[in-house]
Amino acid sequence: MVANFRQDWKRTLLAGSILGSVFGGAIATAGVALVADFSYSGRIKQGVSVATDQEGGPTWGPANFIAEIAAALRVDKNLSFTADLWMRADWYPYLKGNLRDRGIQNFNSPDFRDQFGYRLNRGGNTYEGEVPFGNDAKDLRWYTDIDDIVRELSVNYRTSDRSVSVKAGSFVRGWGQSDGLRLLDILNPQDFRARFALSNSDELRIPQTGVALDVDLERLGVSEPFEAIGITKPSFEFLYFPQVRTSEFFINNPTPSDQTDGGVFGFPYPYLDDPVSGRGLPYIGANLHDLKPNEWSWDDGELAARFKFNLLGAEIAFSGFYGWQDLPVVTLRGGTLLVGTNYNDPDKALLAVPLGVESSTFITHGPGMYIDQLRTLGGLNNILAGALGPTLGALNSAVQAVTGPLNLPVGGLLPSGGNGTVTLPVVGPLNQVAPFGCTNLPIIEGCSVNFDFNLDYRYRQKLLGLSLTRDIKELRFGGKQVNPVLRMEVSYEFDKPFNRSVVHTPYGDAVGSAALVVPPGDAITYRDQLAVMVGFDFPLWVPFWDGQRKSIFTSFQFFNFHTFNSANLMYQAPYAQTPVHANQQFVTAFWSAQIDNEQLVLEGLAAYDINNKGFAYRQRVDFNYFGDSIRPRLEYIHVDAKNGVGPFGFINDADIVELSLTYQF
Repeated sequence: MVANFRQDWKRTLLAGSILGSVFGGAIATAGVALVADFSYSGRIKQGVSVATDQEGGPTWGPANFIAEIAAALRVDKNLSFTADLWMRADWYPYLKGNLRDRGIQNFNSPDFRDQFGYRLNRGGNTYEGEVPFGNDAKDLRWYTDIDDIVRELSVNYRTSDRSVSVKAGSFVRGWGQSDGLRLLDILNPQDFRARFALSNSDELRIPQTGVALDVDLERLGVSEPFEAIGITKPSFEFLYFPQVRTSEFFINNPTPSDQTDGGVFGFPYPYLDDPVSGRGLPYIGANLHDLKPNEWSWDDGELAARFKFNLLGAEIAFSGFYGWQDLPVVTLRGGTLLVGTNYNDPDKALLAVPLGVESSTFITHGPGMYIDQLRTLGGLNNILAGALGPTLGALNSAVQAVTGPLNLPVGGLLPSGGNGTVTLPVVGPLNQVAPFGCTNLPIIEGCSVNFDFNLDYRYRQKLLGLSLTRDIKELRFGGKQVNPVLRMEVSYEFDKPFNRSVVHTPYGDAVGSAALVVPPGDAITYRDQLAVMVGFDFPLWVPFWDGQRKSIFTSFQFFNFHTFNSANLMYQAPYAQTPVHANQQFVTAFWSAQIDNEQLVLEGLAAYDINNKGFAYRQRVDFNYFGDSIRPRLEYIHVDAKNGVGPFGFINDADIVELSLTYQF
């Protein structure tokens, strides 16, 4: 703990040095460039929260810290430079709370339907009780990669008539106009590490290095052909990103050989079950490996273009994107059979047997193997003769008192001696069994397996989009005679990759979670997806509220994601409990009110998953009573969803109450 604390302070000093050097350099540059305009701003924000939906009762939640320095240097009316640097951390590991998440299936529970607990900020695996796994949350303390620090570092050149603008460097560009969910705001991947999707969109977007070209066709003097058909203010936008990044998130993975911890907003370890037998899948851990496109490539970068114009009182845009998926599919790369431990720890195993894709598939789905045992017999712990052959069952009574080594035939699944056997010490009763070809081995703790899975992002995203915004002036009503604003987004994605939830194997159909343990070529399929969002914004004036100085901004949206030929697909692997519905529908609502002379700001965001009955709500209260520099905020997040089901099921226990204080300048 002390070593980690010292290391974190070293990172703090390094981060401060980086921010200070850049800030000092910017000021020095401003002093030299006497003819230039120079501006800067910054903020320091610290929050502390209580997680209110934990099984053991309320405990410390995230304690997010952020320091930001932004500077802009305008050399002349054509050339400008922008820098925006962030340093982020989360102090909650030091608070020693009692955050827990769910982990590997509990082999002691009825039908293995419960999951072992996983301590998220108290390290150390005890392999005892209902919470045998623990981590010290070291992944959350500091975000120190240079890509996490540089939010923007760009140069912008604009012609004197403002017809053409070119921006180069690291930056973000937002296209979408939806709240809570996104359809067309896909240029930049998202950072889910601190707040999942309940953060501000500008904090969710991950910057990329590239070039943006903006052309105002009207200022350029070539808009006449468009104006002839009623189009005004035509403009064109083109972007190219040679740097490819993907969405960032933590998975709360308790597997001892690959433990990671994202705190209350970490993606949970999936609930593993067999829908045929209704039982959970115990003894299965996961080592995860990112497979991403080359981060830098001139040939395999991302391209985007948008044509925007006004027509019939509406602002309309057609867009296209050719990039990479920012969330992965899951494919199998092999595994390790651990003989001598039920808890998936290679350091506790008597024997570690490497497995390829074919052998992993066989020990899971093969005749008499793991899934067969789970379905045909009354649970793994009642099996006396299983995958290793009937001979072992007949030896049960004869070897109960044996204390020396016993040669057991293993059918080629384990490394063998010269006679095709493996020698293991007999130190436990024969009815202490385990799966994956180890059934009835009389050894301590039985067996478990850690499968190696790829989180594979190497699939192209090909999308066409349409957006429309229009003031519906024909519907003015109320005492203030205000009108709603119509917003619409439509996207069509070609060949979107999905994990199958039913996979045909030589041994029969693999279904549910076990459908992940199949050859990669069989696991993935492609479907087109059509998404539509229709929303309305309305400035609400409350009847009989005579003292209302400003309207309450309200926004309502309906989303429909239609997936063609949607049967037997996973919404997001490895969470097999959520299927892809032919029409996946969401409703969101947003409101913001400024009262007490605009010093008290109330803001709410609600989202409802119609198909999976998931609900999330975020309430903010800003207290702007302390001048322009000090900004206290109280924030409440509530999530009501089934564990691992639908997008809100990823954070079903992430209810928090947070108090934060921001100093800005």
